[in-house]
Amino acid sequence: VYLSDGEEFTIGSMTFKTVYTPGHTCGSVVYLIDGVMIAGDTLFMGSCGRTDFPTGDWGKMNESLQMLKNLEGDYRVLSGHGPETTLERERRTNMFMNYKLFAKQTGLLSEKNRRQAFFRAVFNG
Repeated sequence: VYLSDGEEFTIGSMTFKTVYTPGHTCGSVVYLIDGVMIAGDTLFMGSCGRTDFPTGDWGKMNESLQMLKNLEGDYRVLSGHGPETTLERERRTNMFMNYKLFAKQTGLLSEKNRRQAFFRAVFNG
């Protein structure tokens, strides 16, 4: 079953909203339901999903993370791996959602070098 961005579906009495979040793979999505975000491999506590799969794309992952960051309100985030978190916590502490924090943690202040620093931080290269 393919769902479009913004499409809703209901299971029993629960209605889920689909949010298209490409990056980890070209078909990555997040589901929102009653203050809960089922984030799959898009967003983790303090991190985000890998983008080195055949259809992964760091640029799209970055766009998806910024879109999630800009959602209104807070959500309890259930990721595909690791502990649960909240969207508000990730807005403040996740260096992949917060460029100023990313620059501070990687020692870079220029957005121009952000992508290179990301690969260095992740792959120790």
